[in-house]
Amino acid sequence: MDEQNEVFQGFYDMFDAFMDTAIQNGTVDMGLENVRAEKIEVIDEKTVRKDESGADTKYVQLSVSRKPVITPFDKVQELHPNFQGMVRMEDGSARAVYEIASRTNSRTGEIQRRFKLESPVRGKFSTYTEYTLKKQTREIPKKQWKAAWAEETKRAPEYDTSTLHLLTGTLLPIWNRLPQNNTRVMRVVSSDGRQYLGRVIPADRIDNVLLGLGTERSYQQFSGQQVSDAVLNQGKEAIFRDNRLKLERRRVSGEWRL
Repeated sequence: MDEQNEVFQGFYDMFDAFMDTAIQNGTVDMGLENVRAEKIEVIDEKTVRKDESGADTKYVQLSVSRKPVITPFDKVQELHPNFQGMVRMEDGSARAVYEIASRTNSRTGEIQRRFKLESPVRGKFSTYTEYTLKKQTREIPKKQWKAAWAEETKRAPEYDTSTLHLLTGTLLPIWNRLPQNNTRVMRVVSSDGRQYLGRVIPADRIDNVLLGLGTERSYQQFSGQQVSDAVLNQGKEAIFRDNRLKLERRRVSGEWRL
């Protein structure tokens, strides 16, 4: 029975990790999804193609703000199986550690232990190998777990804001020009009552998709001070227009640095 339970637990860990990664990458077919958030604002909306029938294909860029779901400290050890403790990341943030299914290195054949590092903000996590975990984190003593979790919880933003790119309207004539490995369809109602039903395009693909349709999106302009404040003080990432470079903060000698 113990051996059977171990096999089942191993399968669950692998499936859980696979699903988490697939959802993050947008490669899971979730069917029609309804976007629910405290605030949804339309940033950009334009017609990118007009069909012979007169029907339009539109590009819509939305800012979606949700209140983060926080995991309380008394639920940390039961959030996932195989809780290992807490660690401090290189940037000073605290994470709960759970061992997940191991993976075999295809090049060396070595079996690598893997760990999921969870933030108090539900859904915010990283996956590390044992080597990376030991090299890039340090253990937090058990007596400090509660204080470290409370401190990290205080850092959670009031809203978790993300950008959503949709193509709506007539899509079948251009379906072959859209990414084939990500076919999420969403229904969105903006805060001012406008409704949209369309295909989600990943942020790193939207510019090429629009270029293929003979247009481009509008970009928000930020000053250097606004970028610095967002990254250093709010913990956000600043991604450059070409999607190749980004700015993020790291704690060096007790201070946040870009």
